[in-house]
Amino acid sequence: MTAASGPKAKALDCFRDTLADCTSFRTWVGASGDDAQAIALSRIHKRTTPPPEDGRVFGVDELRDLRPYAVIWCERFSTPKVAEPQTFGEEGEFTVHFVQDIAPSLEDDEAETLHVMDNLVGDVMSDMSALAATGGYLAVTGFESEDPGLGAPDEESAQGDIAWVEMTVRIG
Repeated sequence: MTAASGPKAKALDCFRDTLADCTSFRTWVGASGDDAQAIALSRIHKRTTPPPEDGRVFGVDELRDLRPYAVIWCERFSTPKVAEPQTFGEEGEFTVHFVQDIAPSLEDDEAETLHVMDNLVGDVMSDMSALAATGGYLAVTGFESEDPGLGAPDEESAQGDIAWVEMTVRIG
């Protein structure tokens, strides 16, 4: 991918790095050891997932191999001026869409599956808040998240049994 050059693209990269450095995100994607950040980063995709192998349609096994993953994008970004050192603007909103397979032990427990997703979002919020207090990370000012969701039953054969949740992160 082309290197980020402007403040908006650099802020999205910083958001990706911040998410990858969250302990809860690393745990969720199974990233540990010396290459934990690289593993975590490989599970965070900008704007969309990578294309399917055939270039047209994902197979269910390909989708399972991708998960768990997060897709991130910038909802809104503004900066009063561009200055050096590079700053990330006065305000902005980034969204992260988390997707995971539903554990076989939870396939018949919708409430618990949704609770697991709520816990993920809450834990990531806590981690991002802690990282925001240290140098090198986005200055997070708030979060929003709606109820998590489940994959549509009529699409299960094509995508697998999934749960998802979105979280908006405000910076400023």
